[in-house]
Amino acid sequence: MRSVQLKGKVQTRELMLYIFQSPATKQFLIQSAYGTTMAGLNEKILSSLEFYLPDTIDEQERIARILTDLDKQFTITEELIAKKMAIKQGVMYELLTGKKRLPGFLGTWKSKQIGDVLSIRHGKNQQEIEQPTGKYPILGTGGEIGRTDQFLCDKPSVLLGRKGTINNPRYMDTPFWTIDTLYYTEIKSGNSAKYLYYVFCNINWMQYN
Repeated sequence: MRSVQLKGKVQTRELMLYIFQSPATKQFLIQSAYGTTMAGLNEKILSSLEFYLPDTIDEQERIARILTDLDKQFTITEELIAKKMAIKQGVMYELLTGKKRLPGFLGTWKSKQIGDVLSIRHGKNQQEIEQPTGKYPILGTGGEIGRTDQFLCDKPSVLLGRKGTINNPRYMDTPFWTIDTLYYTEIKSGNSAKYLYYVFCNINWMQYN
């Protein structure tokens, strides 16, 4: 393998596609872009980009075929996931609205407000309680951001971003701490936290953004 520059005729178009999609290439292009309000690239920047290239076109094409096959497999997998997600959404709608009842259950359903079944709680600043080796996660809207030996909640709870990713509810059944960008909930007696999590997943939260 050798480091070369993007000069002359490109022999394997598919291989070049994957090279331009690589994280290292993307980082180079971002760092090399000029301008402020609308960063751009020019021929000189592109021509100076270095990458590794096999000596023979046969190896180039073999690598490109392997990556192309993987792309096809990923596409098939993504399509299957999309179909299953659509099925799940349909099942969720029927089960969470009472349109489809489970065998053995005949009781009536009641219309409730969120505040009837749970209490909304604010997260808190984590700076004074952070411990790198802490037992419990510190959670923000993007996921775990640290560890601590204290918790705000040690019961099953539904979490929802106060801003930003408000359309991604989260379920926790182990102790945790949340910062002030992430709501957590205290579930009132007689209600299932996991059921309410799926209710949250079925709500279009972005309309309240």
